[in-house]
Amino acid sequence: SETNALQKLFQGSKLELTAEVEARYKALNQGLWKAFEEGEMTRDGVVNTRFALLFKEYGLEADGVLMNQAYRQYLEEGHQMIDGAYELI
Repeated sequence: SETNALQKLFQGSKLELTAEVEARYKALNQGLWKAFEEGEMTRDGVVNTRFALLFKEYGLEADGVLMNQAYRQYLEEGHQMIDGAYELI
């Protein structure tokens, strides 16, 4: 899930993933995707800058490209059972 991937991503980083930071990330990310939908940004621009912009808001530097690569990997590793899935099988 997104929250688990974010928790893994922020472990060992200079910014602690608090509820406030997670909420700010989600708002920032949503705004960037809206800019993409309106043709103001490319997809790569969204995914490669969202973490760098977040960290910058807290006075920190981060490599947005590397953070996005790690985030995508953590998302792919995540396993979360959907309610009723086991019964369906």
